[in-house]
Amino acid sequence: MPSLDLFLTLNTLIFLLRVLPIELSYQTSTASYPVDA
Repeated sequence: MPSLDLFLTLNTLIFLLRVLPIELSYQTSTASYPVDA
């Protein structure tokens, strides 16, 4: 089913778009505000 394949592809892209900014913001926040300091 091409429609199911397209749905899974869109689902994966949306998931990445939601997760990647969170990971990047977390890394930048920990880099600018170290917990050890």
